[in-house]
Amino acid sequence: MESLPCTLAELRQFVAVVETGGFTAAAHRLHQTTASVSLAIKRTETQLGARLFERSTRNLQLTEQGAQFYQVSKRTLSVLQEGVESLRVGQDAVRGPLVIAAPGDLALTLLGRMLREFQHKFPEVALDLRVSDSVSGVVGEGIDLALRYGPLPDSELVARELHTGRRLLCASPDYLNRAGVPRSLADLSEHRCLCFRRSGRADTQWQFMQEGERVAVTVNCALVTDNSAVARDWALAGEGLVYKSGLDVHDDIAAGRLQTVLTDYQGIQTPLFAVYAGAQYQPRRLRELLAFLQAAFARIPD
Repeated sequence: MESLPCTLAELRQFVAVVETGGFTAAAHRLHQTTASVSLAIKRTETQLGARLFERSTRNLQLTEQGAQFYQVSKRTLSVLQEGVESLRVGQDAVRGPLVIAAPGDLALTLLGRMLREFQHKFPEVALDLRVSDSVSGVVGEGIDLALRYGPLPDSELVARELHTGRRLLCASPDYLNRAGVPRSLADLSEHRCLCFRRSGRADTQWQFMQEGERVAVTVNCALVTDNSAVARDWALAGEGLVYKSGLDVHDDIAAGRLQTVLTDYQGIQTPLFAVYAGAQYQPRRLRELLAFLQAAFARIPD
């Protein structure tokens, strides 16, 4: 049998460097010296005959081969950990860490509640929630599961749809009492609109569906942010109209804190996907979380 190009210890060192972003941080995590971690990475690269990182004085970036090897390493360590846990506590045990990434509003409302319920059901699963509206990568950032609106183009990732929903145009009752209820898309030019910044630019083109046709309107942005939770807070405070995923404002609409307007128009679809690294094997804790979230979001009307 051909010998392996690296040891399990070296796999752990490589994964730690990827997930912490540097040799020193990885050494701190592993309680080792920076020199020993650096030498382990060089030894692994030599054995593989491939460069895993592009190094500079300020940055450490995974190469394409490094990203592929990270998936293999993470999967190998996960399978081994799962097997050890099964031997220790029985085949039915669900335990271990899971790192989840999700956009701000969803994390603060529905998802936060769902994760609490899941952790109560499986108390030996340690959940680490990373909150960000940026579409960050899964590979290379130590994320087991990311929830994102819309599938990611990365072919290395698996995207499972959790919920098919639409964007809703809404505002607080206080704002609508002061500014009036818009009756047509043309009326939006007279209203304060709360906009998102996407790719460095304010999203001033709001698109809707009417009788199967896509229609767009240019809005005046009274306030702009790249944080979905801030936009929701502004809407709740009566600062204007917000146009966002129905999941994000589900609780607020149900409680009467926000009201939908222009319901003759359908909002653009905003399907929610669970995104994770493709692999033939996934640890049971991740499979259980996926099943739990699938069932939980299925109970929310589209």
